[in-house]
Amino acid sequence: MSNGELSDVEKSAPVLAACGFRVVPLREPIGVWHILAVSNRTLLLVSVQREFPKDVGRFGHPYQFPAALTTRLIHRWTDGQPLPQTQFVS
Repeated sequence: MSNGELSDVEKSAPVLAACGFRVVPLREPIGVWHILAVSNRTLLLVSVQREFPKDVGRFGHPYQFPAALTTRLIHRWTDGQPLPQTQFVS
């Protein structure tokens, strides 16, 4: 981002860390998933979007991720808001 502003992905990572997750740096997204975070209970995949998708079909589990242990979220940032809106993907 320009002017020292954080990208939406960069804003989401510390929110997850504050919730007790350890954020795993990714060289590139895993499909539509921008952030991988872990806790002692779950793997967390987060896709950061400007709008909530109308069809979440493309937000499936990546190959070889254990579905029972993986939580999938979509973070939606709007200008001026300190926290993202969150949507669970089931």
